[in-house]
Amino acid sequence: MSAYNRQAYLDDAIRSVVSQTFEDWELVLIDNGSTDSTPVILRDWAHKDSRIRVVVNPKNVGVPKVRNQGARIASGRYVSFIDSDDLYRKDALQRMVGELEQNLDYDVLIAEAALIDENGQITGETNSQRMRWKPKCPARVLFDDLIANSFVVCNLVRNEVLRKNGICHDEELGFADDWMFWLDLSAVCNIRYLPESLYYYRIHRSNTSMSELAKEIYAKDFTVIPEKVFWKHASILGSRQKSEHLAWAAGFLDHSSLESAKMRAAFYRSIIADVRKPQRERFSEWIRAHLY
Repeated sequence: MSAYNRQAYLDDAIRSVVSQTFEDWELVLIDNGSTDSTPVILRDWAHKDSRIRVVVNPKNVGVPKVRNQGARIASGRYVSFIDSDDLYRKDALQRMVGELEQNLDYDVLIAEAALIDENGQITGETNSQRMRWKPKCPARVLFDDLIANSFVVCNLVRNEVLRKNGICHDEELGFADDWMFWLDLSAVCNIRYLPESLYYYRIHRSNTSMSELAKEIYAKDFTVIPEKVFWKHASILGSRQKSEHLAWAAGFLDHSSLESAKMRAAFYRSIIADVRKPQRERFSEWIRAHLY
């Protein structure tokens, strides 16, 4: 769990881990250069529970780098990422670990999340409803779903899979690193989807995904993400998947106030029609000629 100026929600987030019915856990807490009382809160919790480890970064190094920092420190058989303003359901870890222990063909589990408001009240909406997207069936290879949208919040990953495949969060990205992370994972392993809300995703005014600054950072990310995806996963991408991915990236760029981002969105949409033409030469060669 990384935290930057999260004093308002941090106690609740940590308490949701400490109160888990599954007790064999290690919590790595990383303060990312906070200027409020976040470091004090983290240290207080570390004194209360020996299963909690605290790292304090002297300055904010960005979300992707902190997530990688935490994953490197984690020594457990499984790794789960939780944001410092969200909550686990009390039996979340027990349910997720149990699912992967019983389903050895899957290396990652993702579960549904219920939305909560600033005060922690359940809104009645799920994360899939918010995103207007969810996996098409409970258990399958999810690369095809993730290429068109990002919907992962509640998660559990076998640690050996991360280390064996060298999968980490892309530190060149601002906020969309988590989407790339799950997409990269889905390209090399099976992911099990559990349509049960084991997580509480908080919606509030300071939510990074809702701020105007975040929209511009996401727009910057999505000027480069398609290129990264196409080069890394060229061997398994089909024309329809490329089209869906470009359409999704264009949708993010539309939210930017920058004219350059809107032009890139229009460019992506102009490519989509060409991608669908069967006579088009290999897409990777074509896009390389036009983007560089």
